[in-house]
Amino acid sequence: MSGIAGVVDFRGQAVDARLLGRFCDRLRHRGPDDSGTCIVTQDKIAVGLAHTRLAVLDPSAAGRQPMTVGDHHVVFNGEIYNFRELREELTAEGWTFHSACDTEVVPAAFAQWGEAALARFNGVWALAVFDALTGKGVLARDRYGVKPLYYDEQGDRLVFASEISALREAGLRATNIDPAALTHYLRLGFVPHPMTIYASVRKLPPGHLLRFGPGGVSEPRRWYHLPVPVAASRPPSYDEACGEVRRRTAGAVNARIAADVPVGVLLSGGVDSAILVAHLAAAAGPRVKTFTLGFADSRRYDELPLARRIARRYATDHHEFRLTFTDVVDALPTMLDHLGEPFADSSLLPTALLCRHTGEHVTVALAGDGGDELFAGYWRYRGHQYLERYRRLPGWLRRRVVMPLVHAGRLSASGRWGDRIRRARRLLRADSHDPLLRHMQWSTILTREAEMIFRIEGGHETDYTPLWSTYETAIEPAHAAAWSRQPLNRILGTDVCLLLPGGMLCKVDTAGMAHGLEIRVPLLDRSLVEYVMQLPGRYKLDGRHRKRVLIDAHRDLLPPGVAERPRRGLEVPIGEFLRRPLRDLFRDVVDRKTVESFGWLDYDAVAALYETHCRRRDEFGDLLYALLVLCWWRQKHP
Repeated sequence: MSGIAGVVDFRGQAVDARLLGRFCDRLRHRGPDDSGTCIVTQDKIAVGLAHTRLAVLDPSAAGRQPMTVGDHHVVFNGEIYNFRELREELTAEGWTFHSACDTEVVPAAFAQWGEAALARFNGVWALAVFDALTGKGVLARDRYGVKPLYYDEQGDRLVFASEISALREAGLRATNIDPAALTHYLRLGFVPHPMTIYASVRKLPPGHLLRFGPGGVSEPRRWYHLPVPVAASRPPSYDEACGEVRRRTAGAVNARIAADVPVGVLLSGGVDSAILVAHLAAAAGPRVKTFTLGFADSRRYDELPLARRIARRYATDHHEFRLTFTDVVDALPTMLDHLGEPFADSSLLPTALLCRHTGEHVTVALAGDGGDELFAGYWRYRGHQYLERYRRLPGWLRRRVVMPLVHAGRLSASGRWGDRIRRARRLLRADSHDPLLRHMQWSTILTREAEMIFRIEGGHETDYTPLWSTYETAIEPAHAAAWSRQPLNRILGTDVCLLLPGGMLCKVDTAGMAHGLEIRVPLLDRSLVEYVMQLPGRYKLDGRHRKRVLIDAHRDLLPPGVAERPRRGLEVPIGEFLRRPLRDLFRDVVDRKTVESFGWLDYDAVAALYETHCRRRDEFGDLLYALLVLCWWRQKHP
C-alpha cells in the first residue's frame, strides 16, 4: 500500500518538481519506507507522478515507484493478488520483469491489454497509468472501492491524489462547500461518491476509470458491474452453497497472505475475524499474530473475552491492547486533524488506536470488513421482517400501546434496553413500502425530529429526493429491474456499492494508513462477492439467523459462543461521550459563528437538540458527533 498523487498539464508545461515533493511529504504516513517522483513531458501534455511506499512485496529498490515499463509510467496504491499468474502470462507474451513485486505487472498489463487489464486484476487499487507514446492515460479504482482516489479538474490541468490533503498542496480550483454533499453528510455521516465536501473535488467511484489525454479529461466510466442476481429456477442447494462459500473464503485468505513482511489479523470477538483466523492458521500454521482492542472501563464494549477464546482455539500469538475511554477521547483531536473531509463514524477512533498498536508489530493485517454488507449482518436487514410483523398488529394496539411505550421515558446511558429502544424508534420511522427506501431511512443519522437544524424558507422539512436518487443509482440503473425481484439482494448490493466504500472502507483506509498499516479485506474478494450476491436472500438471512450461510459454512471452526454473539463492531458510546467528557469541546467547537457560516444551519436548533440529548429525552449522538466533526473541519479549513 502507499500514497499516490500527480498532475496532468494539458498545455504541455513541465510540472513543478517541488510540488511533487510536497505531495510526498503530505502522504508520508501512507508510505513511510520510500518515496519517488517522475516527470514526463510531451509537446501537448506533461505528467508528474509522486509516490510514497509502504514496502510489502520486494522491498528492494527494484520495487520503487513511479515505475516505468516500456512507454508506460505508473503510480499504484494497492495489491494485485494474482500478479504471479499474470506475470507468467505476460512473460509468455515476451515481457521481461526485473522485480518480485506486483506493481511491475500493472504497466506491462496495460501495454499488453489496454484498459481490459483491469478486469484481469484480482486485488484492490487506485492507480494512474500514462502512455508516453500516445500521450494518453487512465486513473482507475478497484471494484469495491477499497482504496481511495480523489481528483480536481482545474481547466488546463488535472490533479489527483490518495487524500484531499495532498490536493490542497496544488491549490484547489474552488474551496466552496458543495451543499448537496453537506446534506448527504448530515444524513449518512459521510459524503458519498462521486461527491466530496468541496464543490470542485470528486471521488472516482469504485469500479470506474477516468481517461485523460491531450484533449483533456473524459467523464468517469464504469468498467466493473456488480453481477445481477440470476433468477435461477434451480439455485445451488444450501449445503452446496455452504461448501462453496467456505472454499472461496479460504482462497481469498490464502491470496492475501503473500508478503515479505509480517502479517496478522485484527481480531474481534465476532464471526468474520474468527473465520479469517481459522483459515489463516490452516494456511500458515499456528502462531498467527492476532490483535484485539479492549476497554478497561466497559464490559459491554470489551472485545477481549471472546477474542481470547478464538486465539486459544488456534494457538495464535495474541496481542491485547486495553484502553480506557479517556484514551479514545484524548485521541480525538489528532484524528480529526487528519481528516481531509468530514467523516462521522466514531468507531474510527478505536480503530485508529488498534491500528497504531498493531503497526508496531506487523505491516499487514487482515480484517473482516465487508462481511456484514455481504451476508446481511446488520440489524437493519432483519428490520424489514420485524416491521412487517409489527404492521400486522391491530391498529389500536400499535397506536395506544406500542408507540407510547417506544417513545416514553428517558433513554438509559448505554445499556442493552436503551439500544433496543433506539432501534425500535428508528424502525418505526420508516413509512415506505419500498424496502430500499425503508433501508435508506434506517441508514440515516438524521431523524425527522432533528431536521429542525435546517434553516429553510417556510419551515424545517427537507427533501429526501437527492439521497433517494443516490441510493437508486448505486447499482447501475440498467439492472434495476433484475435487482428489484430480489429485495434483500437489492439492499445488500446497494450497501456494497454505496455505504461500504463511503463508510466502512473509508474508515479502514484512514485508520490503517494513518499509521502505515496495510489492511486487507478477504471477504471482499471478487470471487466470493460475486458468488454470494447470486445466492437467494434466504441463504443469508432467515428469521433471526444473520449471516446464515457464512456461519453454517464455518460452524465447526467457530469456538462456542462466537456464532451466537450479537453483531457489535469496534464501537464507543459516542452519545455518552457528548454528554460528559466531550461536553466542553462540543460547546467550544460547535459555536454560533461556525454553525451559521454554512448558511442554512440553525444554531439555536442545534443547541436545543444538544440539550434534548443531554437530558436523555432523545438520542442524537451520531448526528451531534457529525456536527462536531463538521465544525472542527470548518475551523481548520475556513
